[in-house]
Amino acid sequence: MPLFRRKKKGHQVRVKRYYGKNGITIELPENKDRDIRKLDAEMNWEDCERLREIGKACILNKYFDLAEMVFERVMELDPDDDDAVIQFSSALLNQRRWDEAEEIISNYFSTDPTSSVAHQFLSVIYEKKGEYQKSQAEMYKALECDPNNENALWMAYWRAHKLSGNEGALQEMQDLATKYPKAWGPIYIMARHFEDLHPKNAKKYYESALQRDDSDAILTSYTAFLGKIGSYREMIKIVEASRKRRSVDFRVLFNLGEAYLEEGQVDKAYDVSLELQGVVPPPYGKRLKDFVHRVRAAKGT
Repeated sequence: MPLFRRKKKGHQVRVKRYYGKNGITIELPENKDRDIRKLDAEMNWEDCERLREIGKACILNKYFDLAEMVFERVMELDPDDDDAVIQFSSALLNQRRWDEAEEIISNYFSTDPTSSVAHQFLSVIYEKKGEYQKSQAEMYKALECDPNNENALWMAYWRAHKLSGNEGALQEMQDLATKYPKAWGPIYIMARHFEDLHPKNAKKYYESALQRDDSDAILTSYTAFLGKIGSYREMIKIVEASRKRRSVDFRVLFNLGEAYLEEGQVDKAYDVSLELQGVVPPPYGKRLKDFVHRVRAAKGT
């Protein structure tokens, strides 16, 4: 019996599917009125790794009360699991239990006072509570701990945008790029800003961000952007250079494979299709199937 599937009045509860890390399949009941304490008897509350996946699936599917139970158990099993603390607080936050979420995160700082994720999360809590000055302070603390924290950067971007529009938002990112000269995050946000408004500027900022770091976050967005504007040869050059230094994210590989196809390099596209089959998670299965079909059609096989 799939996890969380149970019978109600003689009928199977309808479920929706979530794919987690390592292809783990999790099914959750769609009805919101279920009693979460009457779950499938096969639920294993001792399997910490499985529980982590289940908890994240619950948050993704907005089963926050169940996520709270799951991550509370994870923290019991593994008191050193920092991510479980954040996820547990997230479950509380999404139930509008802001004071409890704040208390959990505040206590967490005694363990790790430099956690960028925790500071950014506390910023969200304060924002929900209407304590905007505290929220702003925590947002900047998050960026001090990690100036590449994308969530915190977008918070800074949109807050500046709300006050001063595009010009203010871009100035905020420029100030952060100056303050943290080794960080790629603020420049990456500027590149994202210009993608539709001014592609030449977007390209300039992507190139600048890559000079600081060729992270997967940059490569994924930049290669997708290059594909959108038809710069396939440049995309191939950039990704091939990165692949000589390290492995890249499967989404970058998808974009590389598409570029090979567009440039008529079918054999290389075929090699990428084989490589993808070993790394693509289940949610991208349809895209992979379509790509493989087009590669085989191009090869005439």
